[in-house]
Amino acid sequence: MVIGLAAHESDDHWRYRAECSPEDLDFFTTGGLSAEEHALTICCRCPVKADCLAFALDERIPYGIFGETTPRQRRTVQADRPRPSAHSNPAHDSLG
Repeated sequence: MVIGLAAHESDDHWRYRAECSPEDLDFFTTGGLSAEEHALTICCRCPVKADCLAFALDERIPYGIFGETTPRQRRTVQADRPRPSAHSNPAHDSLG
């Protein structure tokens, strides 16, 4: 599911290549089995679903379909995934 793009993101950002970008996105967030199935069908053929899933996990998005996953599936993954530290700076840490 593609959500708002920041002004600084270029046209080659992964969200512009998402299969859902031209779609009516209401069914990605409104729930219901048929809406969820429709969204998952779009995601399964998407070339950027890994980027989309990483985004949803990093941002801890609790709703909608992202990267061919439901909110319940992402909660399961989140339970096994450490939360990024607010004080962590990967660029700075690699200079170490």
